[in-house]
Amino acid sequence: MALSIGSTSAFLAACGGSSGGSEGKVNVLSWISYVDPNVKKLWREANPDIEMVGIAAESDQDMFTKLKAGGASQYDIVFCNAGWAPEYRKSGLTDVIDVTKVKGADNLYPVFREDTSLPFIEEPDQVTMYPNMWATLSMTWNTTVPFQPTEPYSWDQMWSSEIPENHVMIMGAPDDAVAVAGFANGVPQDRIYSMEGAELDQAAAKLKELKPFQLNPSVNAQFRNAIKSENAWIGLTSDLSAAPLINLEAEDDIAKSVVPKEGSVGWVDGPQLVEGAKNRENALKFIDFFASDPKLLEYLWKTYRFAQCNQKEVERILAEGGEDAAFLKSIDGDNPELAKELAWQRRPDDPKAWASAWDSVQAT
Repeated sequence: MALSIGSTSAFLAACGGSSGGSEGKVNVLSWISYVDPNVKKLWREANPDIEMVGIAAESDQDMFTKLKAGGASQYDIVFCNAGWAPEYRKSGLTDVIDVTKVKGADNLYPVFREDTSLPFIEEPDQVTMYPNMWATLSMTWNTTVPFQPTEPYSWDQMWSSEIPENHVMIMGAPDDAVAVAGFANGVPQDRIYSMEGAELDQAAAKLKELKPFQLNPSVNAQFRNAIKSENAWIGLTSDLSAAPLINLEAEDDIAKSVVPKEGSVGWVDGPQLVEGAKNRENALKFIDFFASDPKLLEYLWKTYRFAQCNQKEVERILAEGGEDAAFLKSIDGDNPELAKELAWQRRPDDPKAWASAWDSVQAT
């Protein structure tokens, strides 16, 4: 029933009907990358009569908490990583988006609009998050330092005694660090966010063995600079593009990124339509903008170098050839089926236990 209502309301809004008035603005809750001045400028060019109000958040948890507190009176769009989309729906915070009504949606890879094994697809063409970019967490290292991981690559190699103290950098949220420690302990990929009890305690103990390590919440450039300068030798990064970007910046092949043998955590991100959004029509226009605006799509690719869910954009990059095409292939950006093989970044089954595990790591 909820699916039927969501699809109908989205259709009415797209056709000019409305379940809420428009105030000439759209309120977007997101990571800073999607509400930065460049994105706002491109939005103004495409929609000069609608003000985009960007509210920056630090993480999925931060956005979820803010939306629960503020609701539709404060936000029209909220971004998330795919694994969080079911949390929003269960809490009644977001609506279903009928992909067939989204401008440019025909350009999506079919897997990102049809495969119901993905957590944001309730039925083919009925999604709770419009897919934008995707990636897999990777292990990245400097290939010129004395310690070099060997095949088969393993997350456990970040714990090598040959790495100097405090020369491992973990990028991302605390849950990412705990998950990687679980991988290093041999926890299967399909159970990584279900760790509890002794298994979770062992992951925390594994992280304590690694201390002191460098923690970098979300600054890709900071991670790359640390690897280039050898201030960090190895670490966890948010995607496979870290090494290719380091090599471009250094004008030399000095870094490598891999998905270790144990598997990894991945993400697909994108905007969600807030249930009961005050500026619903404008919110739908924002989703159209993210789906189809060519200047935005090019900006996001050039700036962040994450794999695209938009097949037409991928084909454009490959057709142009050169450095961009080579880069795209190096991060498996032309292989969207890989996205089905990942554990999705999401809230752990027992968030309090995971928070306590992380607190115990920090306390040592």
